[in-house]
Amino acid sequence: MIILYAYVKCKQTRDSVVHVTVIVTNLKQQVQDTFHLVTRAVTLKGPQLSWSILNGFKLIENRSRSLGLKEGWYGLHTGKGSIEQGNRQKLISEITSLPDVESGLVFGSLVGAFHVLEQRVNTQCGSSIWVDGPVCYVIDATIAIDEPIACPGRLGAWKLDPSIRRKLVSQLSKAKLRWNDMSKVHT
Repeated sequence: MIILYAYVKCKQTRDSVVHVTVIVTNLKQQVQDTFHLVTRAVTLKGPQLSWSILNGFKLIENRSRSLGLKEGWYGLHTGKGSIEQGNRQKLISEITSLPDVESGLVFGSLVGAFHVLEQRVNTQCGSSIWVDGPVCYVIDATIAIDEPIACPGRLGAWKLDPSIRRKLVSQLSKAKLRWNDMSKVHT
């Protein structure tokens, strides 16, 4: 399936004539071609949450307030803390193949990147179990990297250190992009 994105460019001349150009782009190609623009990352608590995003199980990142994420790529960082019990129970109920923390999942590292398709309010996110607060970020694509990059995380969406960013982009360019099944995210 090819997803097309169209937008209109208008230009008014001195003679008050408006020229309208409709531009249609292949959205999937546009997403594939922009992962190298990643400049910020988001930290999640617990490697199982990061794993569930990278493997297409968790399509919504929910927050109690806006992180200011626009459409685009963001590094996915697993913090040093453990997953909260409520989120752990959600994962266990939804994902039968969920790995144990002891199975090699890492803490305190960048583990990949995710692409935000859009920000929604919780009433626009369907019946997803991940809808808790007023802000939902819809994730349409992810890239897992082979070698996690150890670095400290921060709250909110934080700027990647230039050397860490170079390492991340280098690995992203060699990794496989994964598209999520967006039919699971009802509007």
